[in-house]
Amino acid sequence: MYKIIENNEKNRWRAIISLLFMLFLAVGLNAQNFTVSGKVTDPDGNALPGTAIVIKGTTVGAVTNDGGNYVLDNVPNGSVLEFKLVGFVTQEIQVSA
Repeated sequence: MYKIIENNEKNRWRAIISLLFMLFLAVGLNAQNFTVSGKVTDPDGNALPGTAIVIKGTTVGAVTNDGGNYVLDNVPNGSVLEFKLVGFVTQEIQVSA
């Protein structure tokens, strides 16, 4: 009977350690996302409202406000952001830590 209790204790500790490891792994994976913000301007420094910013290959994005400012949440590290506005050449910028 002592061995059965001892094995159950070992299994319980293994389960706790495994759960903690998975929790830290999940937090680590989530930490690789960023909030990206900025201001889109033309070569003269004028704000460009209505510019679409999209994470390339997805439908996730944002549009600049009247001041040319934008905020894009949960952007994965290494993603490429596409900046699009009619009358301008589309630009791509890679997000990195």
